[in-house]
Amino acid sequence: MSERLHSVTNIAGPGSWVGLQTEYIHNSTIYITSPDAPPEEKFRVGLNHLRAGAPARAREWIEDAMAEGLDVPEVRYYWVLSMLSKRSYRDLAHAERERLMRRVSLVDDTEEEHRWSRALRAIRELLECLDDRTRDPGGALKRIGDLERGRREEIQDHLDLVLTGGIKDSLWAETKQRAKRDQCGNDRQGRVWAYFQPEPAPPRARMPAQEALSQREHIRLFLASIVFVVTICYLAWLLIDHGAILALSAHAAMLIAGGFAARHGFEWWYRVTRLRERNREFAATGRVNRAREGGFTEQVDAAFDWYFHRYAPRDADRRQWLSETAGFRRSLRDEIAEIYREQRTGVDKIRWLIRFLVRQVALGWEHGTLWEYRKRYRVAVDTKVWCGVALGAAAATCAAVVWTVLRAEPVGAVIACLLTAASGAVSIRGVAKVLFGRRRFLEEHQESQDKLQERQEEYERWRNKLDRLRPSDHEMETWLRCDRTLLLAYALEHFRLRWSDILAHTFIQSPAAGCKRARVPYGPSRYSRYDIRLFLITRDGVREVGADLDFENVTRDERERNNFRFDAVSSVHVGKVGSYGYKLTLTLMNGDPQKIEVTDPGVADSTGEGPAESPAARSALNLDAAGFSHALHILEGIAAEGKEWINRDPHAIG
Repeated sequence: MSERLHSVTNIAGPGSWVGLQTEYIHNSTIYITSPDAPPEEKFRVGLNHLRAGAPARAREWIEDAMAEGLDVPEVRYYWVLSMLSKRSYRDLAHAERERLMRRVSLVDDTEEEHRWSRALRAIRELLECLDDRTRDPGGALKRIGDLERGRREEIQDHLDLVLTGGIKDSLWAETKQRAKRDQCGNDRQGRVWAYFQPEPAPPRARMPAQEALSQREHIRLFLASIVFVVTICYLAWLLIDHGAILALSAHAAMLIAGGFAARHGFEWWYRVTRLRERNREFAATGRVNRAREGGFTEQVDAAFDWYFHRYAPRDADRRQWLSETAGFRRSLRDEIAEIYREQRTGVDKIRWLIRFLVRQVALGWEHGTLWEYRKRYRVAVDTKVWCGVALGAAAATCAAVVWTVLRAEPVGAVIACLLTAASGAVSIRGVAKVLFGRRRFLEEHQESQDKLQERQEEYERWRNKLDRLRPSDHEMETWLRCDRTLLLAYALEHFRLRWSDILAHTFIQSPAAGCKRARVPYGPSRYSRYDIRLFLITRDGVREVGADLDFENVTRDERERNNFRFDAVSSVHVGKVGSYGYKLTLTLMNGDPQKIEVTDPGVADSTGEGPAESPAARSALNLDAAGFSHALHILEGIAAEGKEWINRDPHAIG
């Protein structure tokens, strides 16, 4: 049995990265269980695989559940679907057919299991018609038609390659109508984009670093403060000793005025300095950090450029908008590149944050609040007035004190005044630096907290939106099946064929170049664009249709149509691309080889925070989901035997 997950840790993380293109891994446990899980849980995992279009993996899980005793009609019914899904009856070996007939013959007639028993009987009668081509399929078709809608649609979907010829003709109208109905059902166009979005990285904000004085600066400030206090006290003692009461009053007034001047002067200086810093930060022509080509910073830079163009305010002059916000763009880019660089975070996981920041800048630019900091740091008139008055008063009283002490004690006064001036200058600068750093830190810390809160709210909004809109794996497979069915309908109409003309048909679907990729843990990869090839096998030859399917935008471009005889197929070769990719080469006698990449060679390079998965198991799962085994069986049969492949007894398989 192929690899499975039995114990998992750390699966609730954000998206992941895969080889050639980014492949996002969504948080989900629909394909995960433990080795000692009850059979009901293993059956659930198998059923999820079946609904996601991986019947081989589904069959393994369901067989495990049956081996552990869960052998009831419902389980047998889905096991039968997993045996036949994405396979034709011709693909089954003798042993598989015999086992299949034994399972569908075990019918429980109890009322509780009645609906599953009816479905099994319908499938059994259908298989009997395939074994005996002379038997009228009318009874089987009536049994299928009488089933409840869910069972009937499951049989049509999973037995698509089994139902051929006249049997398919009877069911085709309903199948095609349902494909048209469900192709854009459940708001596909409004939701499918969310599947290819990564799990957003949690918000971050740049936190300020608190500036601290060096040890030398601490010592210098401490000594200068002591000298300043001592000399101020010495000047006061000189005034007291000489009985200069009026000068002593001037001394006290000098200290008070100096305090007022220092307080208002600091406020003035702080605001002017902070304004200069902010203007330098948001200057349109500032220092540019050169990013390494192709690196994370360059990707962040490109994302900011893209969103600043996309979210330009309506009716704004684009050149003016980009010019006036260039500094903000550079500042935000540097912040995001710095805080996420060491987190091994891909830029796609922070696009939500970049969009949010750009929208904030656009709103600020429209409402005139982008430069609000200039108003915040504008120096008030009363601050300037009080500072000027206090400085004048301090200068006058200082002159009176100095004149008095020079007359009383000339030598000592000169020394004391010089020491006071020098130590005061050092003390004021040191204290101002400490206060400035502390105030700036508190201010920037609060700004960072406010930013982080806003970003957290946006993160929760975006994550909840993705969780609400992201389709399930079952929905993705349903939409893809509808796309294939409508391409099949187009081919039948174009070539003017009926199902009675079709002996077999097969699809080969592969990821288109440059497509987006996503999946859930242990689930098949999903792509935003597919390269799909349809082969219709008739008695006259092979009809081929190649189409580019834009799965995300629900558009299809039939780029080529080919017709060739059976004897025109020279060879079919399957080669490996890398360690886990596969490429199919179909060579015609009179044409260039057609090379089809079936699975992504980059599957082995997948990394991320999801559970560790074997690249080989993932490659096999993607091959199963692509229906590659059936396609290869048909093409190899035609290449080897030509038209004789049609006439060969299908019972000879195995």
